[in-house]
Amino acid sequence: MCLFLQWIEINNVDWHEVYAVSDSDKAKYWLPVYRYRKYLIEKVIAKQIDRDTANLYINHVRQFYEWARKQRRIEKLPFKYKTKVIKKKRKDGGLDLLFTDYGREEKGFTVTITDLLIPKKYKQKKSGDTSLSPYYQEELKLLYSSKALSKHGPKLRVDLAVQCGLRAEEIATFNAGHVVDSSLSNKPVYYITIVGKFDKERTIIVSKGLMASLWLYRNDKEHQHRLAKWQLEHGNCDDAPLFLNGSGSFMFRKSVGNVISKVRKELALIGKELKRDFHDLSSTFETNGYKVKSFQSRWGSCTPRGRVDFNWKIIMAPDRVVDYVVVHELCHLKQHDHSPQFWKLVEIIMPDFLESKECLRENGASLMV
Repeated sequence: MCLFLQWIEINNVDWHEVYAVSDSDKAKYWLPVYRYRKYLIEKVIAKQIDRDTANLYINHVRQFYEWARKQRRIEKLPFKYKTKVIKKKRKDGGLDLLFTDYGREEKGFTVTITDLLIPKKYKQKKSGDTSLSPYYQEELKLLYSSKALSKHGPKLRVDLAVQCGLRAEEIATFNAGHVVDSSLSNKPVYYITIVGKFDKERTIIVSKGLMASLWLYRNDKEHQHRLAKWQLEHGNCDDAPLFLNGSGSFMFRKSVGNVISKVRKELALIGKELKRDFHDLSSTFETNGYKVKSFQSRWGSCTPRGRVDFNWKIIMAPDRVVDYVVVHELCHLKQHDHSPQFWKLVEIIMPDFLESKECLRENGASLMV
């Protein structure tokens, strides 16, 4: 209401004025409430306030006039109410049944509104829009070739977003206990259950190579120094996050994403631009990630753009065979053919892959639900 009162004083307006010169729609726009509405629209257009805030301000004015009328300070309201039916989805497929009342109550519900509200056409797109836009391959190359990602920690945080689809807040709370020494196991991939958005559990897949990098980071001097500070505060390391700040505390979500701002400034010096943000890395994973679908004669596929798909029937195979199929398709991300170089890459990650490959060839047709 303070803004309304200031506007009244500056423009020397009498708020008691509730009657228009005539009953036409054009005449009503000379009334104080509609002039104030126009003033708010101008502020929205100038990006001084957003549409939702403007509607909040105008609602306060509406409530003020409702109060003034009840107190008999004014004889009538300077605006009118009207009813509007909000349509609902029909359960009968939208088919009207003649000579019956069936479904009438499901067509919609009635609400009361006024024309004081700021029209939807003035709604602005917020700069912090949550819609994701995946990185292009060229943008990923620029990102990974930057000086900001030459440091182990920032690079690993970006790797977890790109390769595992983790959000900034999930990376900030990623538990160090998830990280193991991959050299002690023949596993080609690691399945980790984390607590994500809305406290929902989900399982991510970490490659053997990424796990090895995470293990090196967990045991380097910088992390151990920060972990010692964590212990002084918390008394144990069991629940310590992998990524700690210089004070030995949790990293904030904003701190995780700051690496992109540093890269953007770095690229600007050489005349290049990076439009994406850290949260867009999750979308990059979704775009270049994987799907489970039906295939007629294949167990998986990998597109030139990095999209990996798996035949849903593979879930009925032994775990080791499933691992082979995953490794096989992921190796296509680097070698998109079945050349000797490709099979060497598979063998490096999974030395005994021939056993699983032969098992799948002999028993694949018999996999049933």
